[in-house]
Amino acid sequence: MIETYFLLPQQDNDGNPFPRAKFQALRERIISEFGGLTVEEDHSTGYWKGDDGRLYADRNDKYIIAVESLTQIPAVLDLVRWVRKEFQQEAIYLNIAGIAEIIGEEA
Repeated sequence: MIETYFLLPQQDNDGNPFPRAKFQALRERIISEFGGLTVEEDHSTGYWKGDDGRLYADRNDKYIIAVESLTQIPAVLDLVRWVRKEFQQEAIYLNIAGIAEIIGEEA
């Protein structure tokens, strides 16, 4: 098995929680495509400086998906790209088998 995970903030940049329905849809999609997942809620806090010079702090949940084969990695990448758009993130931190990548608009 190959462990993959991505971090997803609990709130948007204005501090508004994302709707519960979005998280439910995400979990249902992951279960449908990969058979299951583990979510470590309130996993970490990420800090970053925006283009406006403002310091942001995100409370993140960690979404862990174990895949059976390297052939499933493109599906994981597609999922994370969808998550980035669906949750209107500039970028998503993704880790595949210990290799980290920041998935942004160009990825």
